[in-house]
This record gives sequence, structure tokens and C-alpha cells, in this order.
Amino acid sequence: MEFKQAIKQKRFPSPQMEAILNMVYSANHFENIMRKLLHEFDLSHEQFNVLRILRGNHPGAYELNQIRDRMLNSWSNVSRLVEKLRKKGFVTRQPKPENRRKVEIKITQDGLDFLEQVDANLTTAELMKQTLDDEKAAQLTALLDELRTNLDNVFNGPDNLE
Repeated sequence: MEFKQAIKQKRFPSPQMEAILNMVYSANHFENIMRKLLHEFDLSHEQFNVLRILRGNHPGAYELNQIRDRMLNSWSNVSRLVEKLRKKGFVTRQPKPENRRKVEIKITQDGLDFLEQVDANLTTAELMKQTLDDEKAAQLTALLDELRTNLDNVFNGPDNLE
């Protein structure tokens, strides 16, 4: 469905405003699809993100702030997410020997096995291949990168220094 039809709005103040609102709407739409797909695994999208981050560094470990820096939603409560995953047996938390106030988080074999099961049943990669070909996906990625860079430059420019 076209964005304008979905939100029942015919005109926007500018093409840029329409594009930004469309991006937010589309991101929320994709998030809702992911939540539905992950629901059968009793897993939130944020928990799934943490597990994928930890799997990417396996067999190494990350501290909480390192996970937070890699999260898709940087405002997520990483401590709470990690604790839920620990209770499921998917991650471990170990105090660092050199600084007991810092904790290392590692994915367990059960967590790796669970992610393998989720990956085998989740069709997000296949879903995306059916919605955008490689060239269009690369174009979209480049446009989104440009948008974020330009927003950062405007927002963090010389006139906006603290």
C-alpha cells in the first residue's frame, strides 16, 4: 500500500517531509512484522538483536556498553534484556577479573543453538529478497546513510555546539 493511502494524507509540506515520515512509517511497519515473526519464539526484537550481537563476537564477550553501542535501538535497557536472556540460559554474565564492577556477557551454546533454530524458521532474509532486489537494497542503504550523515551534520554543525 502506498504511504499516502496508508496514513490517509494527500499532501505534505515538502517531499523531504514526506520521505522522512515514510521512512519512520516503514521502519515501524518492518518492526511489527519482526515482532510477529519472533513472537512464536517468545523473543523480543531487542533480545534477538542482543543475541545476534553476541553471536557475532563469539567466542568473545562484550561489556554492557559495547552491546549498547551496537544495538539497533540504542535506548534499549540492555541490562534488563541481558538478564532476561540469562534466565533463558542463552547468555552468561561474568565479572571481569581486573575490574569486578564491569561484567562480560557471552552467548552460551544454548543461545547459539536457539539462534540457529530461529534463523532456520525466520524468513526475514528471504522476505527482504522478495521485496527489494540487490540493486534497490543497495540504493536504499546509500540513501539512508546519506540522510543520517546529513542530519548529523545539520544537527551537530558549528551553530549547534554546546
